[in-house]
Amino acid sequence: MIGLRIAVIFLAALLVAVGVGALTVADGSSPAAAVIAGGAAFAGAFLFLDKVIGD
Repeated sequence: MIGLRIAVIFLAALLVAVGVGALTVADGSSPAAAVIAGGAAFAGAFLFLDKVIGD
């Protein structure tokens, strides 16, 4: 089973990634660029939140 802490971190990082992807498409970039930007944002947000949210 996945723990509550990891679930919250994953969900928050996913929301960040979707937001970045949507803003990238709204800016006029291609959907492929939005996926890449969203993936990078997800990775960064996940690592950041993992460090910030303690055990």
